[in-house]
Amino acid sequence: MIFASDLDRTLIYSTRFINEENSDFIPIEKKEGRIISYISKRTIQLLKNINESTLFVPVTTRTEAEFNRIDIFKAEIIPKYAIVANGAKIIVNDGERKLEPYWEKYIEMRMKEIISPEDILKEIEKVTPKNVILSYRICDKTFVYGKIRLNTELPHEFIVELKKICHKYNYKLDLQTRKIHIIPEFINKWLPLEFLKKKEKEDKIISAGDSFLDLPMLNNSHKGFIPSHGLALDYDDSRKENMFITKNKGIEASEEILLKVIDELKVS
Repeated sequence: MIFASDLDRTLIYSTRFINEENSDFIPIEKKEGRIISYISKRTIQLLKNINESTLFVPVTTRTEAEFNRIDIFKAEIIPKYAIVANGAKIIVNDGERKLEPYWEKYIEMRMKEIISPEDILKEIEKVTPKNVILSYRICDKTFVYGKIRLNTELPHEFIVELKKICHKYNYKLDLQTRKIHIIPEFINKWLPLEFLKKKEKEDKIISAGDSFLDLPMLNNSHKGFIPSHGLALDYDDSRKENMFITKNKGIEASEEILLKVIDELKVS
């Protein structure tokens, strides 16, 4: 069995969701010398148990560099694979970190079928109002990330234009409170998991995630777990029979999910 899990707001949390004085939380990520992410001690122990018992695969929209900032996956818990850039890259751990070559070539081939992230960004910048987006950047040569200005609501007309551009060029739009993702339609979190399932000859996948971008993975898994604070609950897909919503929110939801995964391992 494979247990695939999103990271941010599913297993790990940024400083704005954490009481830094609580000794139950451990800092696991720094940026420019500043701590930016935490995980609970119990989550670490449960993850260790899972990683020792089955194939645990972190799955994230983080870039490869952003994933590599997370300390816990360098020492305490070293997964055989990690899926980053929303499914555009598979990292293989076999003594050293490297990219899965077949998957890298597959994504390079598919990217040639559509306009580049740089070109779609030019179209987006033409319709972007002033003072709503702090910055745009291209992530791992595959998608566009936009950071929304704090306490700013995007104009409806701008959202409509974004959706038109994405539809025209075969990209999808993910809107969150503080960020925008514009990602090629063929890049998602499920397809690389399906590839790994066949490669490793595993019989089933269970997964966890909190956002719209997690839904392809959650939908196609044998079981999908959504924390009750997750934005994925805004979509009808979250009500499918294979979906399970936690009773708890925040870090307690993370622990609840991992306990259910351990129960799954006992019966699989």
